[in-house]
Amino acid sequence: MTALRCRATRYRPEADTIRTARNAHACWRLLRKESPEQATALAGRLADMLAILGEDDRGRDVLAWTEAAAARARIAAVGAGLDRA
Repeated sequence: MTALRCRATRYRPEADTIRTARNAHACWRLLRKESPEQATALAGRLADMLAILGEDDRGRDVLAWTEAAAARARIAAVGAGLDRA
C-alpha cells in the first residue's frame, strides 16, 4: 500500500510507484500458481490499487482470473453434488 500513499502525496518519481504496482501484480501472478486461495483473498485489494494507479490491464487480469476461479469452484461444487440443499 506504500505505492498508494506515495501517489496520494504526489511523491515523485512516479516511475517507482508504477514499477512497484507492476511488481505487486507479477508477485500475485506467481502466488496464484502456488496458492490460488491466497491469491483470491488478495485479489480485491490488488485490483483496487491497480485501478487507482491507472494499471487497468493488470487490474482486469486480476478480476478476470478471480471470476474464472469462482466459476471453476462453482462447477466443481456442482460436479461433486455440493450444490444440493
